[in-house]
Amino acid sequence: GVVAAAVFAALRPVFDNLLYRKDNTVVISGEDEISEETPEENVQQENVFKVDVYDLIPSKENFYHVDDTLKHSIELVGILQPCLVKKSSGRKYRVIAGHRRRLAAMALTEEGKEQFRYVPCVLQKDAIQRGVNDEIIDKLELILANGFRDKTDFEKMTEIMELKEIAKELKKEYSLSGRVREWQLELIQLLGIPGAKAAQISRYEAIYNNLEKELMQEFKNERLIFS
Repeated sequence: GVVAAAVFAALRPVFDNLLYRKDNTVVISGEDEISEETPEENVQQENVFKVDVYDLIPSKENFYHVDDTLKHSIELVGILQPCLVKKSSGRKYRVIAGHRRRLAAMALTEEGKEQFRYVPCVLQKDAIQRGVNDEIIDKLELILANGFRDKTDFEKMTEIMELKEIAKELKKEYSLSGRVREWQLELIQLLGIPGAKAAQISRYEAIYNNLEKELMQEFKNERLIFS
């Protein structure tokens, strides 16, 4: 209804803020201003600039899988896709997309390969939040930024559960009528998450709510498969 339209109108700038090329390269729409603290020689095309890997702060909301595969690729050809970041304090930047690249660059740097210490980044435009709280925006941005990558079943499950929590928060904040599941499905549709049908959502929720802690870790590490 009218309230629902207002809620998703408020969230629309968040979804519009991340654009993707056909080759899945994250780009920023419009012109972004580079901080005065960013050296001019680091500014390249599309406002790409380099940041010390130790000045990149991982998102506390991040739950996506990291492994060593990317490290070897970066060692061979470098970082081809800049990290998407937000300005934090001082010379620090918070990572929105590029957590695996950050970890790979840090690992290579700590092996003494200083050429990987400075990571190419692009600034994310500030969303026009219009009353949507920062925690909701952070969670949605993280899911959006990882929209095109291959995901484990654990990551897919966690996305579904995160969206359920976001639906609960939106329902409470905006006094929305209807069930939480209905709003969860609205978000899933808006985000374009593939394969997230009602039966699959119920399956993931059952795993999330009933799997013992030790087995959940095995599931996260892809050593436990559900057919």
